[in-house]
Amino acid sequence: TGKMGCHLCSLLAQLLGECYHLPQAGQVNDLLNMVGRLGKVAISLFSITRPIQLAASDSNNISGGAQRGNASFVVWAQKRAYRVACLLRLRILTCGLTLINVVGKASALSTTASPSSPSHRRFNDACITFTKLASEALAELQYSPSPEEAAGLRAELSAFAPPSVGAHFCYSFDVASSSEHGSRPIDSASDIEAVSGDGSLALALLKVSISSLFSIVRTSTNVSSDSSSFHSALYVQRLSSSMQDAGTVAALFRHLDAASRVAAGSYASKINNPSFKPNHLAEDNALDIIRLILSLLEHASCCTSGISLPTLLIDQHTVRVLTENPLLHTACQHWHATSMAEANQATHLRGYLTSGSTNGTIPVYREDPAHCIWRATLRTLTALLRSFRISDHSSHPGRGLDVHHKECLRGVEQFMSTFDALVISCLQSCSFSMKSSEPRHGNGIGWLSSMPRKSSIDHLSSFTSCSLTEGADMLALISELCTGVHKKEFERSYFELYQAVVTASLNVSKALSCFLGASGTARELFSSLASFNKVMEENTSTDGSITEEAIAIAAAGFHPLMSEGVATARHDAIRYAYFASSCCVKMTPEEYAMSLEPSKSEGSRASGATPSDPATPTDTSNENVEQNFQIHVDNVFLVRMEGVAAECMFNSLNVLCKTHPAIDSFICFTPSEASRLDAMALVQLDMIIALRVCHAQQSTMDSEPDAIEYARVVDADYLRQTWDVETFPAVGDNSTKKRVSASLLAGMEDVANRKCILSYSPAPKISSDESNLAAAPLSIGHLILALWWCHQQAAADSESVFPPLVKCLAEQTALLLGLEVSLHQELGTATGEDSVRKINAQILELFDEKVMRSLDLLSGEQNESLSKIGLERILDEDVWIAVISQLQDSLVAARRDRE
Repeated sequence: TGKMGCHLCSLLAQLLGECYHLPQAGQVNDLLNMVGRLGKVAISLFSITRPIQLAASDSNNISGGAQRGNASFVVWAQKRAYRVACLLRLRILTCGLTLINVVGKASALSTTASPSSPSHRRFNDACITFTKLASEALAELQYSPSPEEAAGLRAELSAFAPPSVGAHFCYSFDVASSSEHGSRPIDSASDIEAVSGDGSLALALLKVSISSLFSIVRTSTNVSSDSSSFHSALYVQRLSSSMQDAGTVAALFRHLDAASRVAAGSYASKINNPSFKPNHLAEDNALDIIRLILSLLEHASCCTSGISLPTLLIDQHTVRVLTENPLLHTACQHWHATSMAEANQATHLRGYLTSGSTNGTIPVYREDPAHCIWRATLRTLTALLRSFRISDHSSHPGRGLDVHHKECLRGVEQFMSTFDALVISCLQSCSFSMKSSEPRHGNGIGWLSSMPRKSSIDHLSSFTSCSLTEGADMLALISELCTGVHKKEFERSYFELYQAVVTASLNVSKALSCFLGASGTARELFSSLASFNKVMEENTSTDGSITEEAIAIAAAGFHPLMSEGVATARHDAIRYAYFASSCCVKMTPEEYAMSLEPSKSEGSRASGATPSDPATPTDTSNENVEQNFQIHVDNVFLVRMEGVAAECMFNSLNVLCKTHPAIDSFICFTPSEASRLDAMALVQLDMIIALRVCHAQQSTMDSEPDAIEYARVVDADYLRQTWDVETFPAVGDNSTKKRVSASLLAGMEDVANRKCILSYSPAPKISSDESNLAAAPLSIGHLILALWWCHQQAAADSESVFPPLVKCLAEQTALLLGLEVSLHQELGTATGEDSVRKINAQILELFDEKVMRSLDLLSGEQNESLSKIGLERILDEDVWIAVISQLQDSLVAARRDRE
């Protein structure tokens, strides 16, 4: 039976592998019938071929040579039965996985079915069936190290229970098993056709089982509330119950532990003994299993379809398992030592491993696979925390944390405490730091440096792709820890770590704003110079003389960035481009190749140009100089680094906004609490208060909560217990004043928390201020630099390179800018006539419609069909109005100065 099932499944697998990529719209019912019938048959076949121990000693009635022959026959028969059973499971699960993926792809084309339709229920039942089958296969699999693996795991063997004789499908990592697919989840039957040999079958079955669960969980967690998917919250509850009954998560953690110990042993041997030659086959297979399991955990941690899967993970102590992972501890110890190493120890860079050298001198690097696993762990913890926070907020707001939520939060805090040194060093690797010698992350230590580090930029550290990606994932987790009630618990339990990550977030925001501002300003200057050159060519007479109109344009100033002259603007563009390029380290051969590839394939001035060292003599004509340096900011590698840096800065600004003193500066009261307060004594003039709005037609028994409005107190009548207030925020001159009773108080501002976290300084001119970049604190000017990058991205084309990311970063930066500017003005710390004038002018260039439209026209980037331009085009209308109201005084002063 098992052998016949193998042959039939092999035929089905071949057919499915050939048609997997064909569109299946209109064939959903046939596919559903096929996957449903396959699931029912698989249950019977799994039961018939379940591995059991056949002992030859049971044949007691046979003695002597006959008994020995019978024992040999039983061993042979048992091995054959095991191979057939393992191969049958492998092919059935692969066929089921292929059908589930095909049905999911076909169902995406359907827009008429509802979650309660028969087709939905049939597909849900099939997914539950294959979840149980994959879980059963995971339970039957057990790690049994090969002799080569055992030699490298002598200290770890005590952690593994000896496999029961004949009771499990035993696998080792030292076998060939579809390595061409790596850690990518298996999607179709064609992915396992190359699997052969007894040793590789069990490992392939492990990968297919995990991939099946990954595909099912991914489909269930990617469902939105308004989608026409086959899944619903009720189905996800059934799915989690099935996984709990089958012990799926516990089995996954057993295989995760085995793979992590093998990978940790190999990793430690490579680090401690450079001459050690690891077993690459065992190491790669172990890392593949770890990545597959973490991908499954990351998707299961999402809360788009309910909290049942995250709850299951917390019940199985997922956070503790990840915190105690041996591979993470081994790798993190190495990375921390790397972070604390001297500058000349450049062969052990965080996130990279050496894979050889060119000409025996220049090291060749590749990404550290353990670093990818570390980042996946950070994303999993972030998703778990976010899921519980969203669930608690939507289901029972104001009632405190759920039991599982509390356990998750305590576990994540313990994780951060365990790896606290690594957390801080991660954020420091995304920041500028002063160095007395060649920086640890310098361009000269990568695979091949296109620009040697020179002059005054030598004292600034640079970023690698891995450091920025890790920083973005780390800051996303920190941002979640600093959200709402998480912040109070984190600050109370680990106050020193809380302060350290907030301070590090300030430094990260400063460094990345300089990098983004430099790249954005360089492109803006190159674009303006190109437009200026075009105008000059059009206004130049045939004899080579320049007309008076062109001279007038140049004299009046073609662009604010060109106010000091064309020669200075060209020099600044080159310096900004050089600075931005110097901030990014090309570590791998692939990254170096991307740095030579222009980011614009058509019509780019950078096309055909190659990066040049300023000290290298080249064609000195202005046009060629601009082209040679424009490639430094118009290449695929730097554009990719900008995207990661923008995500990292968005998360760091999230941390700053959530920990800003002004967040806790407003205290709300319930009606009963307010009635017991001496409101007239508490509220001071010029304070912002919240008032309950009582409408005349509203009954006192109305169950709806009172509306809230905000106002600023301008006068107080202590005898009548009233205040004279004006609406807040005031929009222009339309603010209204009225008298209100103190009994309407719903909240008040705590003026003690009215503090600024940014200094009041204009945007630094990076091309001349490198020596002060590391020492200067984060200022309002740094936010302006980041907004210039967002504006440049939005104005570059009808569609920005990173539309969602640019929008999020622009909104977060603009809100923080408006808050800080208004606080500085209220507190009277906006001092220094020159600084105030510069900041007002820079704000006007970003937020004034007339100025922005003129700048876009001058730079040749204006789209006449757009009704909104500049930042207004990418900010939500509510955000735009709120920010403009906070910056109104600065805009009015800047317009007055301009006139």
